[in-house]
Amino acid sequence: MVETGAVRPGERVAIFGVGGLGIHAVQIARLCGAGLIVAVDPRAGARERALKVGADVAVSPDDAKAALRAATGGEGVDVAFDFVGVNAVVKAAVASLAPRGRCVLVGVGGERLELGPSVNFALRQTRLLGSYGYRAADLRALATLVERGRLDLSASISSRLPLEQAAEGVEALATKRGDPVRLVLAIR
Repeated sequence: MVETGAVRPGERVAIFGVGGLGIHAVQIARLCGAGLIVAVDPRAGARERALKVGADVAVSPDDAKAALRAATGGEGVDVAFDFVGVNAVVKAAVASLAPRGRCVLVGVGGERLELGPSVNFALRQTRLLGSYGYRAADLRALATLVERGRLDLSASISSRLPLEQAAEGVEALATKRGDPVRLVLAIR
């Protein structure tokens, strides 16, 4: 959000995929001073969580193009973040950009990217950036934000389970039963 995306105060931000990382991205975009935060996710529960932690608008991918254009007066967003990592989402994120906008790929997948004609990037002067990993300083900054109550990570913890229920937790995550984001296993 800060290094690669370079979100500046007042900028319009779209976050595609508001699961475990994306839900935190909504909060960090707010901390960076984003003027508009649009969360895009197919799951209603994820959209509700995004609104609770600071998104201004939360829409399904089917409604994203129209909603993003409406929310930005037809201009598009300054920065789009893809936390999913599949071609369809990357294309939607790039399509949401205003001229000179930036799209940051955070989600990783094995699909070959197909973004359409390169002239679209050249004419609109948009940028496609990748982000993977972090530095120790980033973790310290996040820990400080959590410690001071400026970043609340609880929205990404769906429940806490005893270690004995690990298999049930994995099954719930795999099948999306109960709309989980992240489960924490505890040793008693």
